[in-house]
Amino acid sequence: VLGTFACLGCGARYEDRWDYCTSCGGYRLVVAVPTRPADALWRAAPEVATASQMVKRSAESLASKSYPSLLFGSRSLCAIYGQPGSGKTTFMLKLLDGFFGETLLLSLEEGLSDTIVSKLKWLEIMNDELHVAYVRDTAELDALLGSRRFSALAIDSLSASTLKIDDLKRITVELSIPVFFSLHIRKDGLPGGTMDALHGADVVIAVDSKKWAVEKSRFGQNAGGA
Repeated sequence: VLGTFACLGCGARYEDRWDYCTSCGGYRLVVAVPTRPADALWRAAPEVATASQMVKRSAESLASKSYPSLLFGSRSLCAIYGQPGSGKTTFMLKLLDGFFGETLLLSLEEGLSDTIVSKLKWLEIMNDELHVAYVRDTAELDALLGSRRFSALAIDSLSASTLKIDDLKRITVELSIPVFFSLHIRKDGLPGGTMDALHGADVVIAVDSKKWAVEKSRFGQNAGGA
């Protein structure tokens, strides 16, 4: 297990703070390492690809049969925002139900509540392919994502989790799946949280009164809404 203190000079880890680094001899270079619960989820690792592999990968696209006009990359990130009650969760449930294979909705705000059940009944989603989960920490999420091969992941909401956009990017890389996440709305009508979530997303969708509209897309086909 890596220690909670590290040397700024050489990166050596320690369980306690030391005045001297026994590895490089640096003086007062051992400092506390800031951690978040999500840091233990996916360990960052170097990724190398050729130019042809990257171009081919960017050309790969998939769509949910629920919204055939919406295209996503196999490793794309999609931000979904709207006012409370606008239909964000319903949109994501329907979206996940349209993908082939098993999918997962992280219901971090509503859990496995009667509210989710009513939405599943209204959408007539009663199969064993779509999974809804509430997890208490990233260790549980890590185990859940590693327990089966999900074809898509949705997080409702990112605002209620400790996950950051870089964590989601690592998930898409490690599992090669699209990741969808919803965001809270501020009083000015814009998505809450840092702008990293919107800048890092490949597709941004606004949901209002059960209707959706694409506001940003790195896929030229996604120009409209419904």
